[in-house]
Amino acid sequence: MYVKHLKINNYRGIKSGEFDFKPGLNILIGKNNIGKTTILNAIDMVLNPYIQWWKRDYLNEFDFWQGEIKNNIEIELVLGCNNFPCDKSCCFFQSENDGEIEICKLAEYAIIVDNDGNNTKDYINIDNIEQVSNPENVVRLFLTATYNSEDGYVEVEQNILNELGEQIKPLTRSIKEWIGCTFLSYRRNIDREMRLQKYSLLTRALGNLDIWKKELIDEFKQSISPKTKELTSTDLGSEIIESINRLTKDLQLNNGSINIGVGDINKNDIFRQIELGQLNKVEENEWFLPFSRQGRGMQNITSIILSISNEKEKTNERNILLLEEVEQNLEPQLQRNIINITKRISQENTQFIFTTHSPYVLSPLLNLEGVQRIYVEDDKNLYGKSLESVMYKKKDFILLRKKVTHDLELLEALFSRLVIIWEGDSEAGLYNTFMRNNPDYPAEWLSGINGGDGGKDLLPYWFKKAGYNILVVLDGDEVDPLVDLKENDIPFIALSDGKALESIIEEGLLKLDKEKRANILLSCIGITGEISPKKSLKKYWPQILGLFPKHPKGYPDKGDTEEIIKAYKELDSNSVPEDLIKFIKDYKGRRVYEAIALEFINNNIIPETVITILNGLKEIWEDNKGLGQYQLNNEGTLVPWCE
Repeated sequence: MYVKHLKINNYRGIKSGEFDFKPGLNILIGKNNIGKTTILNAIDMVLNPYIQWWKRDYLNEFDFWQGEIKNNIEIELVLGCNNFPCDKSCCFFQSENDGEIEICKLAEYAIIVDNDGNNTKDYINIDNIEQVSNPENVVRLFLTATYNSEDGYVEVEQNILNELGEQIKPLTRSIKEWIGCTFLSYRRNIDREMRLQKYSLLTRALGNLDIWKKELIDEFKQSISPKTKELTSTDLGSEIIESINRLTKDLQLNNGSINIGVGDINKNDIFRQIELGQLNKVEENEWFLPFSRQGRGMQNITSIILSISNEKEKTNERNILLLEEVEQNLEPQLQRNIINITKRISQENTQFIFTTHSPYVLSPLLNLEGVQRIYVEDDKNLYGKSLESVMYKKKDFILLRKKVTHDLELLEALFSRLVIIWEGDSEAGLYNTFMRNNPDYPAEWLSGINGGDGGKDLLPYWFKKAGYNILVVLDGDEVDPLVDLKENDIPFIALSDGKALESIIEEGLLKLDKEKRANILLSCIGITGEISPKKSLKKYWPQILGLFPKHPKGYPDKGDTEEIIKAYKELDSNSVPEDLIKFIKDYKGRRVYEAIALEFINNNIIPETVITILNGLKEIWEDNKGLGQYQLNNEGTLVPWCE
């Protein structure tokens, strides 16, 4: 079984929200505090009625949306099952005494949805199966939480619903273990997962623990030691260590067999036994750092491995793994691989529901497979948008990645509430550099995307269709792009009519002396990889040739920048050199414009046009100016654009 649908009302930061999930990979992204963790908590809460609700630190009046305790918290969870008709291989089936298979405990409450229907949330009684072309068994679970003002605690009721939404059966026991659902929150710790391993170890050794305890309660402590010793004679500890070693080489662990000793039941902690087993193998004058003292990143990886290993022992087909901030404390390379790692060590049919804030986690997903953006609309309700399904003129995210030069910028933009799209390399280099070095502007703007190499013709439209707020920043030297953006209702900020970005550069260059302008040109030539005086100086600095009579070639050796700058200072003209502007027009590379911006910043020069553009962006970011089509007028003021 897997989580198919979730509906939440009045819970924490979610006024109302509905979300669909699919078998396999599901990744929730969105800005901080939007409700991603709340979604995972809601799933976990419905599946586990054993939680002690009277504990106010778990559920209290602050868990009601905006403190609306007069309205109940309501959560509906739909579990889907692809086994239709039932073939007795569902993960709800449990092995009891003598290996006898027990019928699914929820089978009698299953109803049908038609996956080919117009509305897959139209539930049908199983007796009307002939009406359905593509049936799927589902079970509807419903949680209601009511605040008891008189006693100051939250009362919770959980029920199974029929196709009409009527409550037909109270849910009185946890079904998390039946379906193998595990929730690893950001507070996950390795000790908890090791305790789960201990429980799994005992279950494998003794069968159903509850039955075993009842039958052998008087002999419990005496009986557990030989049974567990017999089981731990296997290489279970080695299996865990080998799994960790396959993922990282940071731990220099021995892959050989580990003899896990078991003493009193209170000391039967496989985690500690592995650590002690490793400690006994340490050579003299060496030191072994145990798992419990490893860094948080290593403990995160280990917790995931142990949790998945534990669930694989409990169920015979499918698991559900809820994992908050999967990238927690991991280096970028491990973040890129964490999805493949968890898939590789999980069962084939495992459903993953992850949350993440990391573009590195998304980087292996070429078309954002399974990625769902969580966002809030003006009605304050929460929505989920599958980014995998977003297409613009039959063009998907893979094509965007081909068009955009900097892949990480594109992935970072998926997490932003305002996606800024620069017209090309020059805008991305100039404006971004000024923003990075000015604390007055929000750091989140750094998620802007370079739309060069054809990306600007696709980027705004794809992000708009995906539901993002977008803003294009571009020149004013061509009217057609502005007309196209206006017709498609794409917000933008443009320079004045007929003006290109070189005009901003010229504005700043006029404030620099000749030596500093020479430094800019030389640094720009160097960035392009053409510092060679033979090529660069002949093309961009013809008037400087002939000033080096001591050189038989008529120009200095490669990289002799001091002599070049000295000769440049001997030139008569004090205006902006035509050769420098020519170079800037020829090379609109990002690094070139970054170098120019840095030289301006080092000399406390920010062109007025840059200040106006960035202040306009800041007003829009802070919601003091609405998204729209704007252009600089001749006075240097941002005004609504008119064709």
